[in-house]
Amino acid sequence: MEIHIWSDVACPFCYIGREHLLDALKLSGLEDVHLTWHSFQLDPSISKEYEGETIISHLPQKKGMSIAQVQQMMGNVESMGREAGLSLNLSSTQVYNTLPCHLVLQYAKSKGMGDAMKHTLLERHFVRNQNLSIVSNLNQALQEIGIMDMDASSILSDERWMRKVEDDLYTAQQFNIRGVPFFVFDNKYALSGAQPVDVFVRVLKQTLEDSK
Repeated sequence: MEIHIWSDVACPFCYIGREHLLDALKLSGLEDVHLTWHSFQLDPSISKEYEGETIISHLPQKKGMSIAQVQQMMGNVESMGREAGLSLNLSSTQVYNTLPCHLVLQYAKSKGMGDAMKHTLLERHFVRNQNLSIVSNLNQALQEIGIMDMDASSILSDERWMRKVEDDLYTAQQFNIRGVPFFVFDNKYALSGAQPVDVFVRVLKQTLEDSK
């Protein structure tokens, strides 16, 4: 089974949705499944002037919300994360443009390590609260999944990976994807958002039945 997922590193629901999907795959007993992660930027307009800010300080300015509203919202998402087995630390999550993450992800995909890279990027962003637009942090992510022979700066300067990102963004437009995570199962069924595990199980079952 092929599962295509559009996602952004800055999206906590993408992290939670990944865990829900993995739990559903285990419950379904599926092993011959290939996950392909695609690029989607929730806010490509973020510039370097915002780097160093946390979500708690950024969202009130961006969305016109009070700090108390943001803190309550982050608390709710952290609770969802705990239910999925994740220790999200949203109050210290940093704001930055996620394009460098997508470029490194595209490189990792070319090596058959897309899911491993996606996992370490999400964990570094939401648990370790790293700024993943910084080359040294991206190099650590590459090394963590076993890519020792490539420097992140070389990836960021290679137009091949930018074209891959643009291809993903174009496909997202064709599918009318407005938010992430967005899952496509064998090009037959689609799910949007961090759906509950049982919803994933039902879609996996239906996809398998339709492929017989």
